[in-house]
Amino acid sequence: MSPAPLLPLLEGPANRPSALSFENVKTLEIVTPDGYSAALLQDYVSPWFSANIVGNPGWIVRFHPPPVGGDWVVELLALVERWLKSVPHIHVNVHP
Repeated sequence: MSPAPLLPLLEGPANRPSALSFENVKTLEIVTPDGYSAALLQDYVSPWFSANIVGNPGWIVRFHPPPVGGDWVVELLALVERWLKSVPHIHVNVHP
């Protein structure tokens, strides 16, 4: 069997990924391993975001982002990173 031919990379705007838009996001949910972790995440985000804990079937924190703009995503990611570092039993594996 002969190897598959190599395809040339396309250049120009046609192959560039489009920018993500978070302007129309109504809710965002993060699943947590337990009630303590959910409450801690809600405490971290409460000064900036409206959030509530949904307890079925697992522990989910549901965020309600601001109605306009997408700049809130960067702030939320920073808060989630801080939360992940503060909960010792959560393990995050990042693969390049």
